[in-house]
Amino acid sequence: ADAEGAITVTVESTDIAGNAATDVTESDVSQAMVIDKTAPVLTAATTAATYHDNAETVTLTLTYSDANGLDTGAATPTATVQGQTATSAVYDSSSQVTVTYTFAGGETEGELSFVATPQDEAGNVASSTPFGVTTGNAVFDETAPTVVSVVADKKFYAEGALVTIVVTYADDGSTLDPATDTATFMGNAATSVDVSGLVLTATYTIASGDADDADITFSIDVSDLGGHAAPQVTALTGAEPLPKVDKTAPTLVSAVADADYYKEGATVTLTVTYSDASGLMDATPTITFMGDQVLSSGDIDVTGLVITATYVIRSADAEGAITVTVESTDIAGNAATDVTESDVSQAMVIDKTAPVLTAATTAATYHDNAETVTLTLTYSDANGLDTGAATPTATVQGQTATSAVYDSSSQVTVTYTFAGGETEGELSFVATPQDEAGNVASSTPFGVTTGNAVFDETAPTVVSVVADKKFYAEGALVTIVVTYADDGSTLDPATDTATFMGNAATSVDVSGLVLTATYTIASGDADDADITFSIDVSDLGGHAAPQVTALTGAEPLPKVDKTAPTLVSAVADADYYKEGATVTLTVTYSDASGLMDATPTITFMGDQVLSSGDIDVTGLVITATYVIRSADAEGAI
Repeated sequence: ADAEGAITVTVESTDIAGNAATDVTESDVSQAMVIDKTAPVLTAATTAATYHDNAETVTLTLTYSDANGLDTGAATPTATVQGQTATSAVYDSSSQVTVTYTFAGGETEGELSFVATPQDEAGNVASSTPFGVTTGNAVFDETAPTVVSVVADKKFYAEGALVTIVVTYADDGSTLDPATDTATFMGNAATSVDVSGLVLTATYTIASGDADDADITFSIDVSDLGGHAAPQVTALTGAEPLPKVDKTAPTLVSAVADADYYKEGATVTLTVTYSDASGLMDATPTITFMGDQVLSSGDIDVTGLVITATYVIRSADAEGAITVTVESTDIAGNAATDVTESDVSQAMVIDKTAPVLTAATTAATYHDNAETVTLTLTYSDANGLDTGAATPTATVQGQTATSAVYDSSSQVTVTYTFAGGETEGELSFVATPQDEAGNVASSTPFGVTTGNAVFDETAPTVVSVVADKKFYAEGALVTIVVTYADDGSTLDPATDTATFMGNAATSVDVSGLVLTATYTIASGDADDADITFSIDVSDLGGHAAPQVTALTGAEPLPKVDKTAPTLVSAVADADYYKEGATVTLTVTYSDASGLMDATPTITFMGDQVLSSGDIDVTGLVITATYVIRSADAEGAI
């Protein structure tokens, strides 16, 4: 609890007789009597020299701050250098101690570490924490630098190129002394020599007088700051051969593209191979496609003497020749002659246009079940179909083709054998060959461009059989119209035949799926006889339709009617008619047919032929109306 500073005291006493002595206080004491609890604090540690070798002596001057000063009368203070007991340690003054140590060898190399424990007048001992010098450096260094690595930045150097040799050293006690570095190359002074810590960098510029293909010899010397010379350096580490002078430019061996033709989005891979003594091209060639597209490093690979470049065809790139320029040097820096598209073995053409179908033909028109259709497809393409590509895909009636092969650079042959059940009718094809650039033809279905191509596996069916009338007089023309259905085909006019009542038809005509047969009633045909008929036809696919011998809808056969109708009655609606009155005349007939023709000719007053609107025919009754005109004279109508 006693604070640092003066000690106070009071002595009160009497003699044996009881006489009181004057009080004694600290002011009567001969000594200062001061409390001092604070150890001396180191404020400076200096040495006269920086580097110390084996058998050399380091002298360390230590300055302390202490309120009451060091105890110069105390025993010699303890001290160590690099963990070893100091040779001497003495108090120079109340604030200074001098420590000396003579190196015996084997001490730890590097920055010196000291410990000193002087005490002050009160006996407080300074800290035993190790410390170094407070100004400059103090180093123990008894060994020379050793070489860790010697590396050249390249293996070959062109005239004017800068050779760079980097030597890395190891030294526990020191670093390199820049004042001691020297280097020569091929007997000539180095262009530059720089030292940083334990790394020395020497450079040399290849001169015109340096022989081509010569080894680049060098000699490098340096010492550390402790004065120890490093081994002379004359070779690269790792058994690497000396770099060489290379003044010969690389020559082009080949420039090869991976294809002749490229579509949009396709990748052009260009491989350029050189011959060069160095065996290495520089890793940073400049490669330009299409005049202004300079490739990034990620699109270029350099391995030995081979440069591989990739370029993706853009939408902005026009169709036509691909331009390219490859500017490169070998590892020594000798520039190769620029490589352009004219040096490339392949055509290197941009083709963005798919093949266009110009013709699709088949040898036969109609195809039945189990038959094979052969389709010849002709395409137009600036650079031709890729006959080396995989088999093109193709379908017929939506089914995968039996085969599809490239016949030539403009032609594909597709075959398909019908299995049955395919959609009947006009054949629909899809084929997707590709051109040399990989552009695929349209997958839009198409038919043949010349004639027809049809799949037809079923015969026509009869939809209706209709006669134009029910009764026919001698000389009248009987007309039978037969309508068919056929999904795959139409009727074949060459196969139609018809007979009426055992006689040849007057005519037989075919239009699509409709057959019209006619017959003229002859004098020999019996009155009131059924008009029998027999009609045959096939479709264009060769399938015979059912023979037709009857009308549809359970209609009876038409009949021959050679008997004229007889008048039953002719009745007017009045006897007398004034001007403007309507005469209604009803004429009734008797006839086996039960029907009068719907277009009789009726004439009033000698020259007034009635229009159809003034006539009605119902069965065997004809009704006619006539309006009396002002021009009609009085008298009989």
